[in-house]
Amino acid sequence: MEAGPTYTGILYEERMRGIMAARGERVVWDTNCLKRVMGTMGSSDELQAAIKKNDWNDYLIRAEGNHLQHFINARQMVDVTDDCESKRATTGVLALQLHAGQPMKVEFRDIELLKGSSDHHTSAEELKKLQGSWQIAELEAEGSAVEAEMVTNVFITVKDNEFQAFNTGGETFGTFSLDSTKKPAHIDIHCEGGPDKVQTWPGIYEVTADSMRICYSRLGKKRPATFGTADASGLVMINYKRKKDS
Repeated sequence: MEAGPTYTGILYEERMRGIMAARGERVVWDTNCLKRVMGTMGSSDELQAAIKKNDWNDYLIRAEGNHLQHFINARQMVDVTDDCESKRATTGVLALQLHAGQPMKVEFRDIELLKGSSDHHTSAEELKKLQGSWQIAELEAEGSAVEAEMVTNVFITVKDNEFQAFNTGGETFGTFSLDSTKKPAHIDIHCEGGPDKVQTWPGIYEVTADSMRICYSRLGKKRPATFGTADASGLVMINYKRKKDS
């Protein structure tokens, strides 16, 4: 938190890289330690409006492996995936810092530290299972199957936590995040380009060596609990098969 309107909610690394994500940015630091801005949670000014000045604010920091998120008053401020192994830290101390400067006062209360399951650290291995090209075998939306000729030429490619869809009639791409500790496993799809730009779809998934299925809410509402759709539910289920190299 700061007294001014610029830095609250950012992710800052004291050691080397400085500001890793400005407020509102969804960022991937790639394996070459280069910053790539993949999308946004909203403008800095919009998110600043959720922060109370001279009042108490609820600040949540979520760190799951190399996936880092900041929330203030339930609004997400940054989303960072750090694949820069040579510079990232996986251990260290927790501290509350007040920078040197003019006289000021800061207060903290109700601090909680919650340790998640060690299974969260398997997310990198889980991510590897999704890498490559996937062709749609079947698609079901709101309880009805879509005709095969409408979808079987559509395919996606997955690289790291990014996806791109082809043969959809437009440029469609985005990122996704996984939580394989949930049963069924959770996926959140973040649309960065195309007709559904800036939308996030909560869903579930399962993947094997040659097949994958995903069920998600196109309305961005409650995450489905099982694989299936129903009329007027906004749910979509897609069965993929791994695309063979041509």
